[in-house]
Amino acid sequence: MRTGLFSRLARQNSPRRGMRRNLLHSVGIGALVSLLLASGAGVTFAVWTASTAVTSSATGAQLAVTTSFVGALDAATFQNHSNTVTGTVTVTNTSNVAASQSANKSVARPVSTKLNATVAAPNAAKVSQFTVTAWSTSSPATCATQSVPVGAAQGTWASIPALTTELAPGASITYCVRATAAERTNLGVSGGAFTITPTVTSTLTIAGSSWSATATGSAAQATSHIYPAASLSTGHWMRIADTTNTSCLDVNSASDTEGQALISYACKSNNDAGKTNQRWRLVADGNYYRIVTQLSSGRAFAAAGNSTTPGTGIVMTTASTTSAQWQAQEISSGVYQLVNRASGLCLTRGTASGGVTPMTQAVCGATTAQRYVFTQDTAWSTITSLTCSTSGRNVVLTWSPATSQTYVVRQYTSNNQSSVVTPDSRTSTSVTLSPDALSGNSGTKTIELDGGTDGVWRISVDKNWNGFIFGYYSLSCNGAGTQVSS
Repeated sequence: MRTGLFSRLARQNSPRRGMRRNLLHSVGIGALVSLLLASGAGVTFAVWTASTAVTSSATGAQLAVTTSFVGALDAATFQNHSNTVTGTVTVTNTSNVAASQSANKSVARPVSTKLNATVAAPNAAKVSQFTVTAWSTSSPATCATQSVPVGAAQGTWASIPALTTELAPGASITYCVRATAAERTNLGVSGGAFTITPTVTSTLTIAGSSWSATATGSAAQATSHIYPAASLSTGHWMRIADTTNTSCLDVNSASDTEGQALISYACKSNNDAGKTNQRWRLVADGNYYRIVTQLSSGRAFAAAGNSTTPGTGIVMTTASTTSAQWQAQEISSGVYQLVNRASGLCLTRGTASGGVTPMTQAVCGATTAQRYVFTQDTAWSTITSLTCSTSGRNVVLTWSPATSQTYVVRQYTSNNQSSVVTPDSRTSTSVTLSPDALSGNSGTKTIELDGGTDGVWRISVDKNWNGFIFGYYSLSCNGAGTQVSS
């Protein structure tokens, strides 16, 4: 019995048995190495296996990727008049396959590319104010003129989805990348500028494994002369002057006609009877204002011909266009630049000629010719509208809002003389006018609504002769009510 036990132990520990076990172990490692090489495993895996034989055999099968910004995306500047930048990002599979097996030299690998950007504090949240769109292109040189294709990735610098493709070693892909600030108001900051650092990160992987290579590139962008939009009084007539308060915005020759030039001229005092061509009120439209003259027409100033070209003159117009809207951006306390909504150009004092300085529009910059201060003159009417409606032979004038103010209705004649139409003062907000109440024969009559401290409004009414033998006069409405003084 003891002999049988010792005999079995001796067989288990014999030299011949140990040699067989070592041989099987070596064969298994060799098969594993062959499998790894056949699958194109790289150095990363070889190090992970801690096997000198595999590391040596897999040399050259390395993963690599190169990423770069190209063109307009780098060193781009966003300005009030320029809110879109389009450039390219190129991604290349630069894997070194010189020593790998021929079967792996052309294998395409998945590549994921992520766009992002950072903005330094305190403006970090501004990255979400840019809409970013990206798509692959075979014509990088024409990115700026390409239409965004269906299926393009879109988001903000903080949220655009990743771009995915497959690249064989040595292959590249180029993406058009377009960044747009939809509204200049959202880019306004104290100091007028901040920097944006877009980044692109591309990761190349071997499917079904944890092996990858990552490359990151970055660009440098900035904003320029975009300041916070200010909220200004819409309840007062304003004098708009240079920062020395000596030269004011002025309707040339006080000529209340369409297309009359806006100029800069010596400021008129508050007790100057002819100051109306230098007094303005602001009518708000979101973050923009229509800046209306105190002259009777109620015209506002705008870029001539709705032009978006630098150097275009500024003129008076009744047209309600975006070129007649301006944003007051506060450069420093109480000092503003006026940015045209349509062009993104700044209201600028031009070159003086004959004692007159024309107003133009130009790219916003660090120049005193684009700096303005607003000084309140007097409160303008709390009335917000004067309307006319026809009622039989009569017209009904209605104004709002209702106040406790006493109103007088007059006819305003061509020689600037006024006659009272309704002998009584009234605190109601409407009056009915008959043809007999208006002097003169047929024609257009100007009616004044005088609220004293609540301002004077004017509206035009037509007096018409009807019939032939048994004729009579009737009234009809002609035009909208306009405030002419405060």
